[in-house]
Amino acid sequence: MKFPRVLAAVLVIGVMGGGAGGRACAQTPLSQPVPADDTSGWTFNVAPYVWLPSIGSTIHYQRHFVKVSAGPVDYFPDLRMVAMGTADVQHGPFSLLTDLMYVYGRQSDTLTHAFEVPAAEGGPASGSAQLSTVTKLTSTLWTMAAGYTVWEGRWGNLDVLAGLRYANITARIAYTLVLTVPGEGSLAPSSSRKNSETYWNAIAGLRGRISLPGSGFFIPYYFDGGGGGSDLTWQASGGLGYQMKWGNVAVLYRYLTLRKGGSALVHRYSLSGPQMQASFTF
Repeated sequence: MKFPRVLAAVLVIGVMGGGAGGRACAQTPLSQPVPADDTSGWTFNVAPYVWLPSIGSTIHYQRHFVKVSAGPVDYFPDLRMVAMGTADVQHGPFSLLTDLMYVYGRQSDTLTHAFEVPAAEGGPASGSAQLSTVTKLTSTLWTMAAGYTVWEGRWGNLDVLAGLRYANITARIAYTLVLTVPGEGSLAPSSSRKNSETYWNAIAGLRGRISLPGSGFFIPYYFDGGGGGSDLTWQASGGLGYQMKWGNVAVLYRYLTLRKGGSALVHRYSLSGPQMQASFTF
């Protein structure tokens, strides 16, 4: 049973995939200034994105601590459904945003072992034991935050933000052991287990962009930190973006870490890797 690999698949894009964002946040819409002919002062942004990190974590499972290290090629085969959506609205220096992500991972494994048992006649007889497991994990992440622009000019902008991050991880594991013994038939005991954990974290941080003069390029940056449901969580990102009439595109490098003690399913994790996104402004 390759439970850690499935868990890595869910955590990478689910629990570890989100954070607050806004005007120039690394994982939510990278907005552009309000058009000159827009007298309402309202700007809306929608930005799909893909994050492909490498993961390192310590998982507490069935009284054991399992260290997981995986890259995208390791966990992608286990993903069955991924839904991501983020949007924000801006009015003057104020902004509100939401980011919702859902990830479902599933893996089936079968292990068969043959053995011999003594028989009354004809020598040893062959038997077999077959263990079948099905591991399902779901992750839901919802981020809500408010931002305020404290500095803005031709050089770019700097926003401060504060909000909440909700995360839920649910793991379901079912197994069936089929034991075949000559002369005794087959036995097929089965069992299942469910483990679910929910985290609420308060977060605060800053975000912004630095414009590169004479071009449409800019440097987005982001940082947040906080705690509550977890002992500590923080993330940072930065990269290069290009502004266009309909919005912008950006390629970033992002790092996120979280620590939790006690009997938590996830004691520690960190992710780092490239992120690609497109922000549509209207």
